Amino acid sequence: MFTCESRSEPNYLIRERIRLTSLFGAGYHEGNAGEWNRYKVRNAEEECDLVRHHRWNFQPEQLEPRLMLTVTPNLSSAGLLTIIGDAADNDINLIGTGTEGSVAYYLEGVLQTTFTGVKSIKVDLGEGGDYLEIAAVRIPKNLTINMGFGNDQFDMDTTPDYGAHPDGYVQIGGNVKAELGGDVGDDVDWDCQSGFGILLNGNVRLTGAAYADLKGTNSTVVMSNSSIQISKKLTIELSGQGNLSGVEISMQDVNVFGTTTIRGSDQNDVIRLIDSRYENLKVDLKAGSDSILMKEAGMADRNIIVGSATLNGGADSDLLDLGSFNTFGKGPKILGFETVNET
Repeated sequence: MFTCESRSEPNYLIRERIRLTSLFGAGYHEGNAGEWNRYKVRNAEEECDLVRHHRWNFQPEQLEPRLMLTVTPNLSSAGLLTIIGDAADNDINLIGTGTEGSVAYYLEGVLQTTFTGVKSIKVDLGEGGDYLEIAAVRIPKNLTINMGFGNDQFDMDTTPDYGAHPDGYVQIGGNVKAELGGDVGDDVDWDCQSGFGILLNGNVRLTGAAYADLKGTNSTVVMSNSSIQISKKLTIELSGQGNLSGVEISMQDVNVFGTTTIRGSDQNDVIRLIDSRYENLKVDLKAGSDSILMKEAGMADRNIIVGSATLNGGADSDLLDLGSFNTFGKGPKILGFETVNET
């Protein structure tokens, strides 16, 4: 027989006894034992179901979901250091300690840990207005950056922002690829200080930037270890979000030993190229009233283009301020500029 639990006769049987007695007289249920037992089993099952589902099987109140935001670093056994961001605004500093592959990791200005044996770095910062510094880091392989959504800055320099870490070279043995995200204020800011340079041995690709400022130490065309040196190709693509200072790309004391390609936007872009060396130079500024400035008062006013140069202003009214001290191996080929100054 079905049972729910050991207890005295439940209230529903007492009530049923009274009801049957009032209808058929005393002793009805004893005289119809089979029917009475089936009634007890059926109603006992129903009562136990009620007990299970209504008395004890309560559902906890669901709380409002909450996100635990954090930045997550991880170093794989192969030497890949991965930094995964979140939806908040984060300041992240990856700082070399003076030894190749040794990288101190700072979050919001506080040292979290130091990784050793780092061969390559991958950073994906997600949403939020993020700041990333790569300072005096030396690794043998690739650096891959995705700054994500928000107003972001990718800073590379030879003098760390934090800690008692020495100034030193930035040296990346592989390719450098950085996607800024195409938002207002997204910028690339690379500079050399204290006699140290930025030495990038692979291809460099910077995309989605509102503006980019690449600056070595020297104020003349000198290929030295205190310059920014790129051994292979350099590609920069602007987002069109613009720069309040009025210069979307500025390169000074930058030495590129592969082809340099600059792709402008449909907005008014200003490109400043000063005291730098390019193997080949291709600039395509698309629509907008654009300018290429290759001379500047008080500077040596000289760029060296070893091979060919193609400078295309695109549509609208464009200015090429060429000057007389730049040297070209071939050309240059000038297209789409309404005004060209060669003095």
